[in-house]
Amino acid sequence: MITFYGAQLFRLFPLRTKFPTLPLRISTVDRFQGMERNIIIVSTVRSDLLAISEDQLPEQCESQLSMGFAEFPNRLNVALSRAKRLLIIVGNANHFSKERIYLNVLETIKQSPHGLYLNANDFIHL
Repeated sequence: MITFYGAQLFRLFPLRTKFPTLPLRISTVDRFQGMERNIIIVSTVRSDLLAISEDQLPEQCESQLSMGFAEFPNRLNVALSRAKRLLIIVGNANHFSKERIYLNVLETIKQSPHGLYLNANDFIHL
């Protein structure tokens, strides 16, 4: 599992304890450079909204346009090129589609016969 953000990395670490039989390697994009795995999950989770506290309502949040560490195309290249067999990308498509390079990746996935795009909003009311 790869993330662009160090703070998110520490929130993902408990997955190793929760699923001890899975050989999970959780790291940042920068630390994954030069490595490959059969299955890679890339977390691009970052929001358009910036909350100050966890109990803050969306309408109370400030707008956030920055991509943070994900703004650099070389990091995107590293994140998307580590998988040998299966690449899963989890994130906020609306936020990341604001950058042309991410929009290109999203459109490529949607148009590929081997790609599958699922929108979380389609599952909320199930």
